Amino acid sequence: MTATDGGAAAERFGGRRRFMVLGAGGLAAVAGGVGAWRLLGGDAEQWPWEEVRAQPLDGVTPLALNAHAGVLYLSGFGGMTAVDQSRGGKRWQALSEFDLQSTPAFGAGVVCVTGVRTGGRTVVNGIEASSGRVLWEREVDGLTEHAPTPAAGDIMLVVIGKASVASDTVVHAFDARSGQVRWSTKLPAKTVGPSAPVSGNGLVHLTTGVFSEGSMAWALDLATGALRWKSPSEGFLGAPVLAGRELHLTANPSGGSADQRHNAFVTLDAVSGKDLRRAGNLPVGTELRVQRVGGTVSAAVRRYGDEYRTTLAAVDVSTGRLRWQADTGIDIVRTFRVSGDTVLAGGNEPPETTGSYLVQVFDAGTGRRRWTRDMGTHVSSEGPVLAGGTVCVPTRAKEYTDRGTLNFLDAASGTTRRRHSLSANGDAITCPDGRTLYVLAMPFPDPPEKTLENPQVPMLYALRRGDS
Repeated sequence: MTATDGGAAAERFGGRRRFMVLGAGGLAAVAGGVGAWRLLGGDAEQWPWEEVRAQPLDGVTPLALNAHAGVLYLSGFGGMTAVDQSRGGKRWQALSEFDLQSTPAFGAGVVCVTGVRTGGRTVVNGIEASSGRVLWEREVDGLTEHAPTPAAGDIMLVVIGKASVASDTVVHAFDARSGQVRWSTKLPAKTVGPSAPVSGNGLVHLTTGVFSEGSMAWALDLATGALRWKSPSEGFLGAPVLAGRELHLTANPSGGSADQRHNAFVTLDAVSGKDLRRAGNLPVGTELRVQRVGGTVSAAVRRYGDEYRTTLAAVDVSTGRLRWQADTGIDIVRTFRVSGDTVLAGGNEPPETTGSYLVQVFDAGTGRRRWTRDMGTHVSSEGPVLAGGTVCVPTRAKEYTDRGTLNFLDAASGTTRRRHSLSANGDAITCPDGRTLYVLAMPFPDPPEKTLENPQVPMLYALRRGDS
């Protein structure tokens, strides 16, 4: 990148003219005002990711980073912040009084989030996307494990229920624009661990564990909340995956099952609840992640046994038959992404809390493992992402005085293509969006000191991929 290119980038992303200073870290834009971006890295012409930019974001402690309609949303402790994707400046900040904010859901020009008030009550908020103005707030009894879920007709669904203790599960349907409660339905049984809902065909689907009675798949009317059908299972049911009129579920074997070594792959008619297919050929264990791409459902299953390991499996949705399965050597798969012909898995090898973090790539068609990389014990908690044909693995620093790093691995071979230093030393959250990769680098909590060289404030980066 030339000095002229840098000046153009500064005007395009900063809003004001900036003076360009060439230093050891590359070009830096120095000016006041919103969105003072710094351009890092002098060897962009040798690497397809270009125009690396950084903006300090003091006063935020987000846990999630999402992109929608040209805006980045940072949500977590201390509320939500909206940042313009093209210019980098803050648009607005809202709900700073909440202990925790969920990832956002979008609909009808409204950003919907759930938060927790001190004392443990769930608050659902609707925020005007253009201004950050809080349009409505509703407080509900109990806590939720899931972000709001958008549904047809500008409805936002919120499921209240406990993950490990039998309790009431309540599904609330809010009007996204007004916050009006369209309906609230309490399931007619004490349940454990309700899944996030999915909607289609005018219905809302979710699964739960039912205290002392196995598990249940439920279908509610989207317009009224009335119970349309329920389907029991003696074994624990995984989260539902909806495809047209078919609802796909995984089910653990029951105590009286003839096959104790495999989970079942169950397909129900989504409208009637009738069993369509059942194939008992998945590895037995706890389902961790599920994705559907085309005619294949891929799952990460943590197997039961003396030593816990996670196995990946791919199922043909038309037959319920297993296409392939592959062992990972990972205790719990924290990252599981399927894109094109690539399956990406990431997590710690046993023991889960202290083992090295493994990044693995598999062929989506055959399950053949292409490569494994041991990334040490300092991988950021969000793990790797697939971005522009490369695997990006953010790692935090080992010491306060060090910096975090973005590690770019070749998706085909696993070789390191580039390491890029970050200014902050803690976890980093990544968000690919088209040809741009956004990275939010966070400092360690309570750093001993802040310096000009290592400011230890949250930094938001944008990396854009060129055609090379």
